[in-house]
Amino acid sequence: TRYNLRDVLRSDESHYLNLGMRYDRNSFFAGQEDESGNPKGGNWTFRAGYVGHAGDLTAKLLFGQAIQEPSPRQLYGGWGGSGSDPNLQPEKSRTLEVFVGYVDAQLGLGLNPYVNWLSHVIRNPRQEPENTGESTVFGLDVHANTLLDLGGGHDLKLWGFYSWLDAREDNFQRD
Repeated sequence: TRYNLRDVLRSDESHYLNLGMRYDRNSFFAGQEDESGNPKGGNWTFRAGYVGHAGDLTAKLLFGQAIQEPSPRQLYGGWGGSGSDPNLQPEKSRTLEVFVGYVDAQLGLGLNPYVNWLSHVIRNPRQEPENTGESTVFGLDVHANTLLDLGGGHDLKLWGFYSWLDAREDNFQRD
């Protein structure tokens, strides 16, 4: 759902609050329990965001959750001798993201820092995959573009992008 905050904030600019929920159910996991005794098979995820505009500036604050179920290859294997584990749990993630952007007729700039927290991470440290623990990913995307008038009805558009990631295993659990 999307809610316009313009009247609440008494602003002429547009401000929106976005909220969403999702339920995923995998019949393979139905009837099973995780390590805490909670039923597996269904996962609720939540997303929320604020988007505001002030002239040529845009600001976003976003939060989201997601799941990534193990692939059939990770659960059952594809051939003899390949590692698999039918007891794998889905990976879960939470992401917090900020975006600040500026756009006018000739220039666009954007700054987008974010952090992603992962749990039940699936890795293959041995022959078969396993849920190994937790991980955190810090990231930053920066982009810019401009439009140069070369005269005579010719323009040149230039883009530049930079991405940085710092991924860390926070809690690696292995027997």
